[in-house]
Amino acid sequence: MADNHDLQQLLTMDDVVEGYHIRKSTLYAMVARRELPSVKIGKRVFFRREDLDAYIRSKVRTSKISESGENPEQHQ
Repeated sequence: MADNHDLQQLLTMDDVVEGYHIRKSTLYAMVARRELPSVKIGKRVFFRREDLDAYIRSKVRTSKISESGENPEQHQ
C-alpha cells in the first residue's frame, strides 16, 4: 500500500498540463486509451511524475545522422 509520501507526489491533471505543456484533452485521451499510467481516486485522475517521465523517455526519437553529419532525410 502507498504511504502518505507517495500520495503527496501525485500530480493533478492541471499540474501535468502546466508542467509538461500537454493539453488536457490529450491527457484524457491518453488515459482512456490506457497509454499513460494514472491513478483514479473518485472522479479525479492523478499521475506519478516517474510514470510521466518514463512515458516521455519512451517517445524520444533519435535522428538518422550519417557520419558526415548530414541527415539523409533532408535529401529526399
